[in-house]
Amino acid sequence: MRQPASLRLAATTLTAVLLVLGGISLLAMLSTYRVGLTVHRRAEHSWIMQQAHAEVTELEALGYEYWRSPAQAIRAEYAAATTQLADLLRKARAGDTDTADLDRVDGLLRDYRASMDRLFAAVDNGRPALATAIHDLELDARFGTLHDAVYSLAQASLGAALRELHGLERLQRQALLATPLILAIGLGTIGLSWRMARALERTARASLEREAVAARHGEQRFRALAQNTSDVILICTPDGAITYVGPAADSAWATAGEALLRQPFASLVLADDRPALEEVWAQVAAEPETQREVEVRIQGGDGQVRDCVLVVTNQVQVPAVAGIVITAKDVTTHRALTRQLTQQAFYDALTGLPNRALLLDRAGQALVRAARHEGSVLAIMIDLQDFKKVNVSLGHASGDRVLCAIARRLRERVRPESTVARLAGDQFVVLVERMGREAALLKGELLRLHLSQPLEFEGHELAIAPAIGIAISDSGQEGPEGLLRNANVAMDHAKALGGEVCVLFEPSMEVDGPGRLSLEADLRHAIERDELRVVYQPIVALESGEIVEVEALVRWQHPTRGLVSPVSFIPLAEATGLIVPIGRWVMEQACRQVAAWNGLADRTAPLVVGVNLSPLQFRQATLLADVERALAQAGLPAECLKVEITETAMMNDAEATITTLNALKALGVRLAVDDFGTGYSSLAYLKRLPLDVIKIDRSFVDGIGHEAEDTAIVKAIIAMAQALRLTITVEGVETAAQADLLTAWGCERGQGYLYSRPVDPQRMEALLRQAMPLPLASAA
Repeated sequence: MRQPASLRLAATTLTAVLLVLGGISLLAMLSTYRVGLTVHRRAEHSWIMQQAHAEVTELEALGYEYWRSPAQAIRAEYAAATTQLADLLRKARAGDTDTADLDRVDGLLRDYRASMDRLFAAVDNGRPALATAIHDLELDARFGTLHDAVYSLAQASLGAALRELHGLERLQRQALLATPLILAIGLGTIGLSWRMARALERTARASLEREAVAARHGEQRFRALAQNTSDVILICTPDGAITYVGPAADSAWATAGEALLRQPFASLVLADDRPALEEVWAQVAAEPETQREVEVRIQGGDGQVRDCVLVVTNQVQVPAVAGIVITAKDVTTHRALTRQLTQQAFYDALTGLPNRALLLDRAGQALVRAARHEGSVLAIMIDLQDFKKVNVSLGHASGDRVLCAIARRLRERVRPESTVARLAGDQFVVLVERMGREAALLKGELLRLHLSQPLEFEGHELAIAPAIGIAISDSGQEGPEGLLRNANVAMDHAKALGGEVCVLFEPSMEVDGPGRLSLEADLRHAIERDELRVVYQPIVALESGEIVEVEALVRWQHPTRGLVSPVSFIPLAEATGLIVPIGRWVMEQACRQVAAWNGLADRTAPLVVGVNLSPLQFRQATLLADVERALAQAGLPAECLKVEITETAMMNDAEATITTLNALKALGVRLAVDDFGTGYSSLAYLKRLPLDVIKIDRSFVDGIGHEAEDTAIVKAIIAMAQALRLTITVEGVETAAQADLLTAWGCERGQGYLYSRPVDPQRMEALLRQAMPLPLASAA
């Protein structure tokens, strides 16, 4: 019997519906099964990476422990841990289709193991400094990179597993919603779906249980690491309260870990370092997984302050940690060694002053600032003359203590922002910024006077005789080496002047290195080769124009260089000591020449010749004998010789100057102070000197009559000389107006281009023979 069409249609429809629903159910079950397998695979991969993360941490702990306490057992544990980590990475690669990140981890692991092998080799070879450098400069960075890469993979696997699990949960909900419909149509479909859901639930639960086991295992490994590392590990809440303290705090900080719980971590840090910690803390707390590093000082329970490098990591979202992790490495010994090496590299071991290297660095920085702000940099170079006598008489140990006392004296007179350095031996340098020429000379003179004060030392009174050279840079183009070289050149000139004087560098003082050596060699033979010449410049009576004196000046006619300027060779002669024989020769030549001129029939009054004495020549023990011999050989009366000494040279060692001048005066020689007005002599000092003549320096003459300051200075000097009954000679007279003013003010004698340039003996004799008084138009 055929079934009704409606029944067949209903049966067909029901069958179709059952088939469709069955297909849907089957599709849902297949999807659920696939997601379950994915969850299982992801969970297993996450567990493997958690294990790998723990193994990386253990590698670092074992390497650090071997660095501090080498032992073969530690090396064995390290090898086993390395093998275990490699096995875990192979398992992870087998279960993951995307191996790019694992390839990167493999490369990082190879680099890290290579660095660790070099660390082990340095430790085994007994090279702790190299091991420290490898650990601090290479291994720490590679560990951090490897650690972060493995940790990121572990977190990524865990996140993927959780996402798949959430998808599974959604499928389960959909199955439950479809269950009533499937139940209405057929209990079989519902039963099957229910059994599938239960099976998948059991799978998911098993996966979660494995993840929980892995998390507990990771936490145990973290605890084990914290228990065995020498670094102090802490966990804090985001607001900084300590919730966990590793056992290393007891030995590293002399503080019981329990006493630190619930305290703010910042309270352990010195107040000066807290702003840096707060800045880093804010950055880390703002974003999960952020890691920053900062160096601070921590005061332990024993009161000692320790330098520590903190690695601060946000692990708030990691269930096993749930906080901000701080790993504190004690670098006190390393920093102390660094400071010691810096002290040795940049500071003088005896005085504690900066050495040449640090001086050049600071000079370079100062020159950059000067160029940027249109300032200046001043270098004052100080040489303690005859300091060897201290070492010879008192011993080198006492000499070292004297140098330390000199260093203290310099620091007393120098501002904190300036630099006092010791170059070598008995040479010091003071570096000052923003100081002009006049202030520089005053500063140098104050330092000289301060250093020249007798030093009471071990029952002895030591007299220090500093020679000071000063160089100023306004543009910075010389560079630090050039600035010091200029100061050294000026100091050499100060030493050539007899010391106890300040000399400001002038470009004319400098002769280049190879040229200087060549010029010095030629200068040593200039006298014997008859290359030196004596020229004469007349000195006239201002009222009559008659030549009453001449000044003898030396010139050098070099066979290849031609006429060498005195500006070039006189400083060289002073620096090398050749000025003494040259000065002796000039005096002998001048005395013979003037004796011959005084024998001329038309001379009505004897001519006086002025000869300059260098400071070095003035200090020679043979000076009196040299003068007597020159006068005797020439047959020249002593009153016809005038010895000229600069005001600056007379200021050095006042008592010795007075003694020497009195001895010369006893011979009958006339005495003149040259370049008056450019030094620091006082009226009280001048009164004690047996002088006959004051020669006013040419620098004051240019402005007389139209510059009030120069006019007042010259008139004051003339009045002072008249009060002391001294003859006045003015240098640098170039115009008739100047001569008229000087005559009106009571000045007796003048010298300058108005009357004649320095001329050879033949031209000078012609000037002496002429009846017409100077000036002559042709003489200029």
